Amino acid sequence: MKTDKTLETVANEYVEISAQIKALTDQKNRCKAVLEGSGCDKISTPTHTLTLTPVESKRLDMRAVKDNWLTSIIWTFLKSLKSQVSTSLRITVKEIK
Repeated sequence: MKTDKTLETVANEYVEISAQIKALTDQKNRCKAVLEGSGCDKISTPTHTLTLTPVESKRLDMRAVKDNWLTSIIWTFLKSLKSQVSTSLRITVKEIK
């Protein structure tokens, strides 16, 4: 079994990695917003090609359910969500060889 000191070290490392992931995710989301706003569907760098593709998803949007939660009409609302489509952006990164 690991000592408390070892577990503390691992816990600290985990917290540090989590903070780095959050910072990188925020940075990635800012970059994604700029790319999305560019109007381009393909961007090339010397080493990679990014392809921006709108992707539709036909799944239940739980945010919409929570925002519109009315007990008296919930079943009607859930049935109407089946026909709603959300759009997101998929960015594919491929290394150029």
